Amino acid sequence: MLFDEYPLISKDDVESYSEYSDLDPLKVMSSVGINTFKDFCAGFLYEDQLVACLFVSDFYDYEFSFDVGVLEDHRRKGLGSVLVEVAMEYYKRVKDLKKDDTYTCCVEVVNPIMQTLLKKKNFKVHEVISTSEEKTFMTLS
Repeated sequence: MLFDEYPLISKDDVESYSEYSDLDPLKVMSSVGINTFKDFCAGFLYEDQLVACLFVSDFYDYEFSFDVGVLEDHRRKGLGSVLVEVAMEYYKRVKDLKKDDTYTCCVEVVNPIMQTLLKKKNFKVHEVISTSEEKTFMTLS
């Protein structure tokens, strides 16, 4: 079972595990090429090492966003999918609290695997920006 091998942890868990150097969420994200200014929300451990992270941003009045990063050796095991589900539940709670139908979820997607996953969860491509590397923005209303 996924949660036996990969326990799901929260922000509070990471703070209580401060003696472990391998629980640095920003280290995980930077190792998969994602720079984030969002807040750590949840992640998965493997042998006391953080291997997958979810960062969320709900500080905008009009938009919610999140980043998911999974270390390469731990991909294709459902970790990213579960973290997207956690993000979507978080978004729904925030949207309900705001009581604002115009409040949306917008995600910058840099990984084709994540783009496919988000499409399965009813996200739509909102905008594609071509610069030195293509940036795709997907939304969920």
